[in-house]
Amino acid sequence: MDNRRFGRAYQDLPEKKLPSNLERRELLEAPREWMRFFNDILKNYLVGNQPPEKEVFIEKMTEYFAWSQINLNTLMKRANEIDDPLIESDISSEFSFHQINGPLTFLWYSLLYHETNAYSVPEIADMQAHLAITMAEPSNRLRKIDENPSIETAKEHNRLKGTLSEADAIIVLMELMKKEPGLIALPAPELFEHNPRAFWRNVDALLIDTVTKQVQGLQVKTNTVDISDDVDKKHYDAHFATVIDSAHELGNTAYTMRHAGRRQNLPGQLALSLLSERPINKPPRAVAKPAFMRSRRIAIELSRGRKPFMNQAVHNLSARILPELRADVVQEDLQNAIENEQIA
Repeated sequence: MDNRRFGRAYQDLPEKKLPSNLERRELLEAPREWMRFFNDILKNYLVGNQPPEKEVFIEKMTEYFAWSQINLNTLMKRANEIDDPLIESDISSEFSFHQINGPLTFLWYSLLYHETNAYSVPEIADMQAHLAITMAEPSNRLRKIDENPSIETAKEHNRLKGTLSEADAIIVLMELMKKEPGLIALPAPELFEHNPRAFWRNVDALLIDTVTKQVQGLQVKTNTVDISDDVDKKHYDAHFATVIDSAHELGNTAYTMRHAGRRQNLPGQLALSLLSERPINKPPRAVAKPAFMRSRRIAIELSRGRKPFMNQAVHNLSARILPELRADVVQEDLQNAIENEQIA
């Protein structure tokens, strides 16, 4: 869909109510401020507004990247400690976008200031590996609570499955970036992911063609077979959101001890496989070697015996999202061809 049409379909979010608890309010101050920043950046890009001065934006992205790598984990651990597992609201979920977005920070620079992707294939692979490293510990945690489920971990279990599914989808979309330099994949900020004024258009990730100025959203479901809510199953607007099944289209299933002999939905498998296959002497440039080695060990352990699925996942998503991304361009080319034939 045309960028402008897509961007204009998302109205500004209502102001969020501040938590009455002072500690919660302080924890959420930075992630909410950064979320508003990315909401505005993406909306302005899509509707065609002038971007910020390049030098100012690079400085801002450098600040955000440092925050996401230095402060984010500490904030998330504290949020998990004070969050009540038995109430519906989940303050930890407000950090999920930044978990995924942090390793991909500088793709936003490419989006705003380059007609095609500013990064080489090895640099994109570095970002993928960095994202996979960020997902290693969440994958480990998901495996543990999946083996011993309880009412106290149900909310965390669902959140982890959602975050890991979205990260895997973006890792696959980044494979498309390597093949087509006009494509950029990004996680969707809150305006596009949790918009109560356009819930039927809510998406988890975006694939943007910077050459043709087209965009398509992805709504990533852990397993569409298990969806019983008609709103989830039928009411997404296909012009905005391509609904992806993480279990079947991304291969996110695994055998677990609790379900001996049966595969279960367990997102994060693509990130684990990618990381376990990364050469031991090639940590991503932005990641310290000890952190890379620690995460890689987790990935090897959790993905042992698993067959590669990346090529199939790339094929699945390409077949689903690229036709939607280019539908308007194909229609326009067809219309132009008809008009030219009539003139001739």
